[in-house]
Amino acid sequence: MAGLNGGEGRMQVTLEKQPARYTGYNLTYHDDGSLSLDIDDYLEGMVERFGPMEGRTIKERDTPGDPSITSRAMELEAAKLKEAGGVSKSNLGKARQILGSLLYACGKLLPTIGPVCNQLATTALGCGKLWFTQAYWVLGYIKKLRKRNPKLYYRTRAEGESLSPSIDAFSDSSFNTTRMGRSMGGWLVFWGDALINWRTSLSKTRSEEHTSELQS
Repeated sequence: MAGLNGGEGRMQVTLEKQPARYTGYNLTYHDDGSLSLDIDDYLEGMVERFGPMEGRTIKERDTPGDPSITSRAMELEAAKLKEAGGVSKSNLGKARQILGSLLYACGKLLPTIGPVCNQLATTALGCGKLWFTQAYWVLGYIKKLRKRNPKLYYRTRAEGESLSPSIDAFSDSSFNTTRMGRSMGGWLVFWGDALINWRTSLSKTRSEEHTSELQS
C-alpha cells in the first residue's frame, strides 16, 4: 500500500486531540511537544492481583528472571509433571492468567522480560514449582521497575527529519584482559535514542596477546 509520505509506505500521524488514554496506554503531553506513554496502572494491578492469588508477598527483584533457573530445568519439570498425570486445573488457570498478563506487559512496554516470557510460555502446560518461582520473580522485577516509571517517549520531529529513526550499532572488544586470559567483547544497537539490543560475552579460547599489543 502506498504511503502518505512520498510513497515510502509510511504514514505520518498528527493528533488533532489529546486523549488521556489510547489503546491501553496512558498518554502524557510535555511542553516541548514530546509525548510519553505508560501502563503504570496495569503494572500496579498485576502486582496487587497475583500476590494474593498464591498468598505470597512479591519481593522486589533486580533482574527480569532468576538466573539460576534454566530453561532445561523447567522443561524437565514440565515433562515429569505430565508423566505424573499433569498439573491441576487450578494451577493451570493461574499460570495462564499470569502468563497472559506478562506477555501483554512485554509487548506494550517491557521487552526486557521477553526471554523469560518465552521460557514461561514454552513450559506453561507443565507449570510446577520452578515455573511459579520464575513467574513471581518477574513480577518482583516489575514491582521494583515501577518505581522508575518506565515509559515510551516520542519527541517532536524536526522539520525535514526522516520519519524513521536511524539504527546505529557500536561494538568493541578487549583481548586477554580477564584473569583467566579470555577476551571480552560486546555490542550496543540503538534505534534512534533507544537502546534495543546489547550483549557482552567472553571468548571460549584464551588469547596470548593484550589489546595494547594488538593495537601497536
